[in-house]
Amino acid sequence: MNALPENRRSQVADADRRIRSLPSWQPVLERTPDWYGRLLTSLSLLADDEPVVYLTGSLEQDGDHVVGYVIAFTTTLLVRAKVWGTDDVKISVTSAARSGLVLLAASGSTSANEQDAAVSWPGNLTFTLTYRSEGDALSLPLDIPDDPDWATEQVALLNGLRADLVAP
Repeated sequence: MNALPENRRSQVADADRRIRSLPSWQPVLERTPDWYGRLLTSLSLLADDEPVVYLTGSLEQDGDHVVGYVIAFTTTLLVRAKVWGTDDVKISVTSAARSGLVLLAASGSTSANEQDAAVSWPGNLTFTLTYRSEGDALSLPLDIPDDPDWATEQVALLNGLRADLVAP
């Protein structure tokens, strides 16, 4: 059995930190469930060696039953994960090329006319993305993390998505 390579260890630790910063995931992860490590493994396998540049997700729990989602972007990939179930939680993770983006909608929560210097422009961003390989539009974020880098990551993702849209 091979140990987790260092580059993957770093990637998994980063994904773990990002998922744990999502308020909807925090109650379930107070006591890390058995399936969570398999989710991290699957995310790492499909993200390959690329670092995650943006991650959002949501999780709902009803008793022992969970339904959760993680959406991660690397520089070239969109990785989508779903977990669901009670005792034997199922995990499905897929990836698609970011270059398959065909439609992008984005909006900010702050007015361009805002004069208060304490208010950060453009505020929280929301995205609606349509990919050739995906059947339905993807609306983001699913949950806003407790992360001081979130605003910067949102703007960086927007810049990357605009580049994806015009990529050959």
